[in-house]
Amino acid sequence: MTNYFEMVLLNIRSMTISYCSKKKRKNRERQIQLENLIRVTEELIIDNIDPNHILVEILTDLKSELEDLRENQMNGLLIRAKAQWIESGEKPTKYFCNLEKRNYVNKNITKIIQGDGKIINDQDDLLNEIKNFYENLYASKDNELEEVDLDILLGDYEVPKIDNEIKSELDRPITMKELAHSVKCLKNGKSPGPDGYTTELNKFFWIDLKFFITKSLTMGIQKGELSLTQKQGVVSLLPKGNKPRELLKNWRPISLLNVSYKILSNAVAYRLKDVLNSIMHENQRVFFKR
Repeated sequence: MTNYFEMVLLNIRSMTISYCSKKKRKNRERQIQLENLIRVTEELIIDNIDPNHILVEILTDLKSELEDLRENQMNGLLIRAKAQWIESGEKPTKYFCNLEKRNYVNKNITKIIQGDGKIINDQDDLLNEIKNFYENLYASKDNELEEVDLDILLGDYEVPKIDNEIKSELDRPITMKELAHSVKCLKNGKSPGPDGYTTELNKFFWIDLKFFITKSLTMGIQKGELSLTQKQGVVSLLPKGNKPRELLKNWRPISLLNVSYKILSNAVAYRLKDVLNSIMHENQRVFFKR
């Protein structure tokens, strides 16, 4: 079922790309046609001494349709530019095109200055330097930790434990209802993982995908391992404010995970929430939602 689910995703991707390509070409052809019709209609109105209400109505309809096309184009630019606002009045399409380009440039590393002052600007060397820097930064430091005797540390304190009834509740199979609630609670507007599928898509097509997603995640839990696609993520580096971007320490890594992974992790988190509240001290629950 896991492989079948991934085949479903591949088919959706293929069909979506084909559909979007045809739609974009069709919209572009219609836009050119509308612009020509508007120009001709305006000339007819100007040349007509007596106002022609029919021509005026036609012109209004043509302009309205053209505005709708441009509005859809701008919405796409807004998403890619990750803009959270828009001014009223004339739609600044050029501005959002430039904003989208600027966002790409801001996340593009073209030069790195090492600790010894050496400058790296070759693409392969840049990738190796970034890889080595973060591998070292996040490498396990267990060998540097001192062993602690928990009996001495905790003394007579009795650590709260869950009973068998709660354990059985936690161990029960994940349900479609839990996954549906998880999908509903996911935030919109987030960048997708490597599979390219957004939260919004999963919400909109949940009624069509819910069986495949539930079955695939259930099999992953039973096997103790999710599928390769579900485990994959993309690490993106974001600059820290206005700090020098030639220094890798001034870049913050974030992981872009696939939505199916988020759906499962959220469902597990919601299941654990009440249990953790019952066994954790109040001082440890400062970041818990009440």
